[in-house]
Amino acid sequence: EEEAKISLLNEQQSAKLQKVFLVSFVIAFILMSLALVAFIKNRKQKKQIEKSNLTLTSFNQEILEQKGTIEIKNKQIMASINYAQNIPKLIADCRQHGLKEGGIFIISVHDYKRSDEHWRDIHSTMRVLETRRVDNGNNRWQVEALV
Repeated sequence: EEEAKISLLNEQQSAKLQKVFLVSFVIAFILMSLALVAFIKNRKQKKQIEKSNLTLTSFNQEILEQKGTIEIKNKQIMASINYAQNIPKLIADCRQHGLKEGGIFIISVHDYKRSDEHWRDIHSTMRVLETRRVDNGNNRWQVEALV
């Protein structure tokens, strides 16, 4: 009888031990599955972030190029404006030195990039008779003007 009790206790302990192992295995499997899902999700997010970073880098490069172009254009426009603002001073100086109203004079204009705004400024400042390029190849223009 005692042997039967011991045998029954051993079977019960063995059954409990099997249940503990089974529960431990299930918990370990669930944890491993969750870790795998988290790893895969993290990897996808990293790929999306890398793709977004590449896109942003491309956009930033394009913006920097456009900024450089705008800065160059701005310098050119400012140079044209400054030049156009000096034309009335030139006319006033010519008049002070004896050039009469209706006189014709020729000025050489150096403009590293001829712009329509630049020439509109000149034409609106004085009555321009003719503009022509000087054939010395250094991008200079002559303006024959009637003061």
